[in-house]
Amino acid sequence: SRREASAVSPEERRQIRLERAALIDGTPGREEEALALYGAVLAESPRDAVAFERLARGLEGLERWEGLTELLSQRLEAGGDDDEQAREHRLRLALLRWRRLQDPDGAVVLLAAVVAGAPTDSPFAREASAALEQMWSEGTSRAAVFHVLEPMYEARDDTDRLAALYRSTLHDDAETALHVACLRKLAYLEVGPLGDPAGAFATLQELITRLPDLNDAVAELEELEGLGAQLDRWDEVAAYYAGQVAEGRGNSELVVRLAGLLEARLGDLEGAARYFGVALERNPNHEEARDALGRVLERLERWEALFAHHMQGATAIADADQKIAHWLDAARIATEHMASPG
Repeated sequence: SRREASAVSPEERRQIRLERAALIDGTPGREEEALALYGAVLAESPRDAVAFERLARGLEGLERWEGLTELLSQRLEAGGDDDEQAREHRLRLALLRWRRLQDPDGAVVLLAAVVAGAPTDSPFAREASAALEQMWSEGTSRAAVFHVLEPMYEARDDTDRLAALYRSTLHDDAETALHVACLRKLAYLEVGPLGDPAGAFATLQELITRLPDLNDAVAELEELEGLGAQLDRWDEVAAYYAGQVAEGRGNSELVVRLAGLLEARLGDLEGAARYFGVALERNPNHEEARDALGRVLERLERWEALFAHHMQGATAIADADQKIAHWLDAARIATEHMASPG
């Protein structure tokens, strides 16, 4: 306009443009003209709050999502906002990317920046947290969201939400390393801050079941047995171990653990003898299983089986001294406990 062209200072031009834009803002058919005027103000004064907000509102009203994204991005790149203003702009941009541009991964990055280091009373950080939790509950970008929510809950010492996060992760269809990590962390919370040993007992069983190699589960097995002792649930530990063995997952070490607790904790000598025998079938050189089987058979007074056990040991073992020891034990059993032929 003539008045705008004759304006001497940038501030005068700003005022004239804002006044002209305000007169036509919202008038059907003149939206583009109003947007252009606000854009002209920002071209000279990139941090003009009035022009920025009105342009953002106009773009949103026209559903110009790409244009609004560019405007917010430029504002953040320009810098100069205080921390809370920057959080507000990042939150708006994140929600725009998520809900309008179908870019949830980009939204998560921005939401993470909003909550990072934010004070607990920041309304924008609270809204960003709620958005992340909604994305999680809807199954949107769950892996990316998880890695934002977990440290956020840890920083807040929010063990209830942390445990809920770990539990909900386990409902995903895919078997992933994240499941195993979450089960380990959940068991730690249940044993410690949550004070739920019964929950930890169940969690550890699920964890051990998901581990591909039980040779890597020694610490978890010991933890499970510790909880079995604390809760007096040795029969459930034994049943769980037996199930793993029946499914073909039990290595000789697990079988020996099962046999040992049947003998020492449940007084089931017949069961202990059977599983010590299974351990020897899987690993004929397992010295602990061999010695334990001999001990249990002697307690059961199953002399013929014990005689055969020592004879088999003398045949299977390469060490000369151990061979002799088994022959001597076989001879003692035959002499003291087995009837002479005839």
